[in-house]
Amino acid sequence: MSKQYEALTRLIPEMEKDIYGKWNFEKKGEGTKENPYTMPHVSFSPAVYSLLSELAQIEREHPEYEFRKYGEYLIGKGYIKKIAGAFPINDLKSVSVELLNDEDILMMIYAVQRADRFCEGILLGFLKDGTILKWLRRLLEFDCLDIDIEIKNASIDK
Repeated sequence: MSKQYEALTRLIPEMEKDIYGKWNFEKKGEGTKENPYTMPHVSFSPAVYSLLSELAQIEREHPEYEFRKYGEYLIGKGYIKKIAGAFPINDLKSVSVELLNDEDILMMIYAVQRADRFCEGILLGFLKDGTILKWLRRLLEFDCLDIDIEIKNASIDK
């Protein structure tokens, strides 16, 4: 039986614990060139690092999704609009999860992860408000649907 998204959906129990990460405001350094201050940054939980790692693995295994074109994809689907060269990433939070297919969800998670590279804390926000968890649960529905179809097909083949 195929569970195409199990690498991601197996993380749901850990994600439900609501321990995603935290901002670090360490006061290290002296502010000199030799010993600069440490910038505030997010340290994620192991489950979030696993999520990012699995997403990268899916990107490598499925070049047909063209993840790097996430902006074009999400604009084309009408989930976001490009405004002055930027993508209002928070618009993704208002998209009804029931309308999303599996590729939509993967692109959305990828878009949030990429946005976090340019504006640290975006991913943490999507995790804390439950958006990422909601998307992962939707992927789980697709895996369950695939299993139901396989079982029905196996019954027909007998």
